[in-house]
Amino acid sequence: MHLRHSPQHALTLCALLAALAAAPASAQTFAKVTDPANPIVTLGSGPGGSFIGSAWVDTDNDGDLDLFIVRNGLFRNDGAGVFVHLSGAIASQGLATGTTWADVDNDGDLDCYVAGGAPNGSALYRNQGGNVFAKVTSGAIADTLTHLGWAAAFGDYDSDGWADLVLAAPVGFNGVTGPNRLLHADGGGAFSRVDSSTVATGVGFYTVPSWCDWDGDGDLDLSIGSGSGGGALLTDYLYRNRHETTPGWLQRYLVAPLATDLHDGQQYHWVDYDDDGDLDVYLTNFGGNANTLYANTGGGVFVARTSAEVGPIVSDVGPSLASIWEDFDNDGDQDCYVTNAQTFAAKYYRNDGGTFTSLAMGTLTGNGPHWGATAGDYDGDGAVDLYVNGNATAHGLYRNTTAGAHHWLDVKLRGTISNRSALGARVRVRSMVGGSPRWQMRHVSAQNSFNGMSRLDPHFGLAEGGVVDTLVVEWPSGMRSTLTGVAADQTIEVIEPTGVTAVTASLVESSASPDGVRSVWQLAGSPAQLVAVERDRRDGEWIEIAGVTDDGAGRITVEDADVQVDATYRYRLVIREPDGVRRTGTQEIRVPGQFRLAIRSLGANPGRGPIRVEFEVPGRESAELELFDPSGRRVDSLHSAPGSAGRHAAQLGARQAMRPGVYLVRLRQNGSEVTAKVSRVE
Repeated sequence: MHLRHSPQHALTLCALLAALAAAPASAQTFAKVTDPANPIVTLGSGPGGSFIGSAWVDTDNDGDLDLFIVRNGLFRNDGAGVFVHLSGAIASQGLATGTTWADVDNDGDLDCYVAGGAPNGSALYRNQGGNVFAKVTSGAIADTLTHLGWAAAFGDYDSDGWADLVLAAPVGFNGVTGPNRLLHADGGGAFSRVDSSTVATGVGFYTVPSWCDWDGDGDLDLSIGSGSGGGALLTDYLYRNRHETTPGWLQRYLVAPLATDLHDGQQYHWVDYDDDGDLDVYLTNFGGNANTLYANTGGGVFVARTSAEVGPIVSDVGPSLASIWEDFDNDGDQDCYVTNAQTFAAKYYRNDGGTFTSLAMGTLTGNGPHWGATAGDYDGDGAVDLYVNGNATAHGLYRNTTAGAHHWLDVKLRGTISNRSALGARVRVRSMVGGSPRWQMRHVSAQNSFNGMSRLDPHFGLAEGGVVDTLVVEWPSGMRSTLTGVAADQTIEVIEPTGVTAVTASLVESSASPDGVRSVWQLAGSPAQLVAVERDRRDGEWIEIAGVTDDGAGRITVEDADVQVDATYRYRLVIREPDGVRRTGTQEIRVPGQFRLAIRSLGANPGRGPIRVEFEVPGRESAELELFDPSGRRVDSLHSAPGSAGRHAAQLGARQAMRPGVYLVRLRQNGSEVTAKVSRVE
């Protein structure tokens, strides 16, 4: 492992004609840059159209962040608040909307993909160095009208060390007439289409895609919003990575509530908002619907938070598009900025330890339209700044002028076995926050805004902590880097260890109850042999456990009864390969204190015919399952015989024809009830 500390840049803007009034150290403030000599101020709105994205990216490897705005090109950062507009560096692609960046050829600089609809489609621009970009005009990824879309995202879904690409295609909008595209990176900047994947076979109103390992099994899963833009409520598109056991690798995820709740969904932003060590998700909704925050309660079990629990971040209504999550005040938790279209005001939510307070932030939270946004510390002072897309009056570059003595750390990652941009990596740091040691976690994504992305390097606010006592990088390859005693207020570069090969394994299924944890893994590659299964309690101490079976064909079953309720555990496999012993990525799962009343799965959703309901009950008493049709009429019901608490399965709707529409399933026991929605199609 190699480390390089980057020099600090004590850079200031030349002129801030609209600086906000001085504020106490605890206040969060942003100053809108209005200097007419800054081309971002005069040209940043882009030529025509709306809903465009942007990205803070260091395109020339000079240590500061440059700004790319779809339809308006690249703005090179020369330091001291000076930007130069490189109008011809990357073409506008006509009426393009989205962008995503990664080092697709692993040559050390970031390449750009621009997503657009008719008439010019989408294109990949390879970085030749020195801010010279060459449009790729050959191969499967070349710009043709077969690649019409809205937004795109790079992510290495098969963990082979090359960044793959998904292009979301909303049929009937932006001139799009065909399905999504999934393009597999074959190395060196070449791609091939994966038309067999379920991601690329259907048609729908797909919005913004995002890659994230939300189930913690070591490979990237995919989420795409389903927003119509007009308020129609639909189920979103979520896909679990089933490794090579499923054609096209990805399988539609159908578990409530993520896959069954109805939304006008725009952008999924995967973020550990409550610092409990797992990835939660915040979904923006259009059409006058409130946004949704789903908390990951352990092992990939999600619960929608209410305004009584987390505040107005889930009750404010507006045509929302982007959500930007950063620790803007460096106090040790991530705040959220939400853009709204039309004339609705943008929103800024300060994180107060898992609950959120809405703050007025001058023109930053003024009336829109505001579309995409991107976050990055462009002046190198340790405070994360914002650029917000909008029309000629609403767009803006906002310098973070928050006062205070809070510390920070930026982590720059360089993959060697993993993809060079380290997409999918997780970074964890432990430092003193509020007088107590606290872990924080970030993951690296090339699509974490509306039609764009914030800078790739994870940023951590450390509050009063001047030293990070432990920094852990979990690489997509399954490798792990650990540093101790890292000084705050710097950018530190961590390079993935070389000379070893990555372990490839996927989590097939997992479950947890008060009785224990059960999980099934599948190894990829016949030479790999299981050595052991290890477990920890997220304190860094791994122990070998028993209760493990191997069927001889690479399928590993883990049954761990030696657990405590209300505790979260992490598991990983130790594998012997021809060139040594390796460890997989980790699975994280929470052991509940008791069985709960829950609808676990609704079979195919959307689907046809009867509905297989898998559910969980906490008591021994009889439970009732009911099915209501789209008009609200009860069309089926079942009563279970008294028995033990735990998980059960039943079938609803077998006694009548299931007409197309959205049905409601209700589960009741002991006066409590839960509901879930399920769709039936022709």
